[in-house]
Amino acid sequence: MPRFLPQSLVARVYALYTVTMLVFVGVGLSMFYALQFRQHIEDAQQAGDMLLEVISQAISDSAVIGDYDTIQRTLAKGFTHSLFASASFIDLKGGAVKIDDTLAAGPRPPGWLVARVRARLYEVNRVISVGGKDYGVVRLTFASEVVAANLWQLLWASLALAGLSLAGGLLLIAVPLRRWLGTLQRVRSFDSGLASGKVDPSMVLADDAPLEFRQTMEVLNRTANSLQAQRERAAVTLAAIGDGVLTTDASGIVIFANPAASRIFGRSIEQMLGQSLVALLEPQGTGDQALSPWHSRTAQIVGRSGRALHVDTSLTAIPDRDGQPLGFVLACRDVSEAHELQERLRTELAGREQALLTMRSALAGLLPDAASSRSIDSDDIQAVSAAVAQLVRDREQSRRALDNQKFALDQHSIVSVTDRAGRLTYANDRFCEVSGYRREELLGCTHDLVRSSEHDGMPAGKIWQAVGAGQVWQGELCNRAKNGRLGWFNTTIVPLSDAAGQPDEVITISTDITARKAAEVELRLAKEAAEAANRAKSEFLANMSHEIRTPMNGIIGMTDLALETNLDPEQREYIAIVKSSADSLLTIINDILDFSRIEAGKLLIESVPFGLPTMLEEAVRSVSSLAARKGLAITVQIDPAMPALVTGDPARLRQVLLNLIGNAIKFTEHGEITVMASVQARSGERLAAKFAVRDTGVGIAPDKTAHIFGAFAQEDASITRKYGGTGLGLSISKRLVELMGGEIDVSSEPGKGSTFQFTATLGLPQPAADALAKETAATTAPNESAGLRVLLAEDNPVNQKLAQTLLARLGYSVTVAGNGALALEMFTSASFDAVLMDMQMPFMDGLEATRRIRQWEQRYADRRTPIIAMTANAMERDREACLQAGMDDHLAKPINRAALAATMARVTGMPAKAARRARRS
Repeated sequence: MPRFLPQSLVARVYALYTVTMLVFVGVGLSMFYALQFRQHIEDAQQAGDMLLEVISQAISDSAVIGDYDTIQRTLAKGFTHSLFASASFIDLKGGAVKIDDTLAAGPRPPGWLVARVRARLYEVNRVISVGGKDYGVVRLTFASEVVAANLWQLLWASLALAGLSLAGGLLLIAVPLRRWLGTLQRVRSFDSGLASGKVDPSMVLADDAPLEFRQTMEVLNRTANSLQAQRERAAVTLAAIGDGVLTTDASGIVIFANPAASRIFGRSIEQMLGQSLVALLEPQGTGDQALSPWHSRTAQIVGRSGRALHVDTSLTAIPDRDGQPLGFVLACRDVSEAHELQERLRTELAGREQALLTMRSALAGLLPDAASSRSIDSDDIQAVSAAVAQLVRDREQSRRALDNQKFALDQHSIVSVTDRAGRLTYANDRFCEVSGYRREELLGCTHDLVRSSEHDGMPAGKIWQAVGAGQVWQGELCNRAKNGRLGWFNTTIVPLSDAAGQPDEVITISTDITARKAAEVELRLAKEAAEAANRAKSEFLANMSHEIRTPMNGIIGMTDLALETNLDPEQREYIAIVKSSADSLLTIINDILDFSRIEAGKLLIESVPFGLPTMLEEAVRSVSSLAARKGLAITVQIDPAMPALVTGDPARLRQVLLNLIGNAIKFTEHGEITVMASVQARSGERLAAKFAVRDTGVGIAPDKTAHIFGAFAQEDASITRKYGGTGLGLSISKRLVELMGGEIDVSSEPGKGSTFQFTATLGLPQPAADALAKETAATTAPNESAGLRVLLAEDNPVNQKLAQTLLARLGYSVTVAGNGALALEMFTSASFDAVLMDMQMPFMDGLEATRRIRQWEQRYADRRTPIIAMTANAMERDREACLQAGMDDHLAKPINRAALAATMARVTGMPAKAARRARRS
């Protein structure tokens, strides 16, 4: 863009004015043209309507009687020399009268204008009607060329007027603009005045010059005065300094010299001005070579008295805007005295060099390499003497430091030195103390005197093989003292080489670690004992769980079946008490197993999609009957921002909530219990959910809240007597919350209630995963089929009866096998849709039976039959063992009817109505 701008300011103003006027004139013409075009079209249409109205009235009588001549004359007289090209009357009987007008000669408008006018104008029609009867139609056709010609003439007139306005405006601003900007042209004539600092702004400015020009000239005047003052100060400074300064032009001719330069070169300032700088510096040269900058160059010149002078010079170029030299500045200083002093020093140093050679050769064999590089290479005799004194001091300090280190080492370590044959040449006091030998008994002997064979058979040959190769050996050795006592030592063996690189001496440094080795043995034994105790505890818990769950399965299952029969109220109350007691006992067993799993690190947290509101409602519904018995109201409050579908472990989350709600019911006599769920934070695909259970119960003392989450801990001993419980519930809840990435806390006031709140990290399922889950649920929905055959492998008669009854009520046909061997035999001789397999059975357990069934299926069967473990072995390792053996799922006793129905429905395709019936029951 800058290359299109005029160079002159006047031309730029003209250009700016012209462009501005063209823009405004163009916009005005466009708006004027649009307005006139619309006005002409409207006027033509109005004229057509008026003319058509007049003609219609004039020819109505002629149209009634059919006088076409009169109609023709009336049409010719009415529209001639108007905006219409033709007029016609069309009789309803088919007759027509048409008159065409000849257009007058004139300027021809362009075709695009005619086309645009023709597109906006339309023919005008009027029906001739007399007495309610139509006789014909009068039609007028517009002359588009005439309307366009009028618009075209108007447009040209507007353009001419705009051009005249633009030219007149340029003429009007030309004279004052040139006069006002002429000041800038007159500034050039005062260059010399600006350079000398003597400029009169009134001589440059016109009387009517703009204010900006006056301010600019005042700034120029002040700048010129400032430059002149700087020149004067520079001249005074150059005259006062002791170094000579000469300034030349681009060709090297001196144009300035200060008094110091006159003294150095022995000439007056007037004699040096106009001389070549090269000739001044090189009197014997030609003086015509070109100059180039240099730094610190010594030149020899002849002074005023004819004495040769040595001058240190530096030449600097004065560049212009393009980097080309406008001139040069030479700075010079008389260094003749320094040069003479340097020559004297050089002579003296040459004499001292010879004296240093002898001392250097003597020190070369005494000083270490580092000291030699710093001191022997020095040219100063004092420095070499100081190096000799330092060498003596270093040797003395090294000796004292070595003695101190040896003393400190002897107090802690066992040190010995052997020659290349392995014979002891030195043994410190500590070595004698530990070994029980006197030093006289040790010197001259080898280490075989104290070595034993208790250190994993480490041969001494391998140690000496490493030492012989110049390597340091480290390890643990067991030695035997003179009295036969064994001791363990952490030993380092360091070989010292001679000038030829062969091992000359060997230093052995040992530390007594006998006590540490004994502690390691005790620690290993204690660890093994702890591991054995832990295994025994786990086995005991597993066995106790199996032995308790087997009868519990029968008690709970048969109790449920009995409650479904016809019982009188007293019987139903007794059996309900039995069921409640059994459920409480099962809860205690589950708490102990969960606590054991958590301590062993075997409890895993799942991550599956589930409905959070549904889970909360089911948890509250399961304990609502307990709250109703005490007259307590339970309400659920869910934050509207909480997503309905999340991912996590719904079972463990429900377990924590049930524990907290159960405690709230237990310790609340009247009032209400509120369960709350809200969103604490949300980041990407993760959700920090906050849950709270608030009650109006007895509350907790402030000094007890810090301990209630500990294992087997309650507020006080009276709690156990009054309310019961093991004290594991809150401890397990705390561990579960931590496994789910959250924290649990309590706030309470005695007599007013407590609020237990905890957080859990949940996930937000992806839309694709939701669609896949829905699709999977749709495809795996139970089929409407019943009578599936189930093989039950169970050795306990009570559990056989219970399982048969439950499965029969779910619509299955059951075949019972008393042990794993019978189950394998029955499976290979008949066809079954599913197998329920106990783990512990006589003759052949469930794991072995499952493995053999899977092997048989690989050889002879064309499909895989689902096998479900239904066992009292409820540990996590038991579940993993079942899955590894080839089972498809695991149900822990006591059997929950809803869980059994859901699992069978999933693996066998049980009818949906049966599954729903099982859940309702």
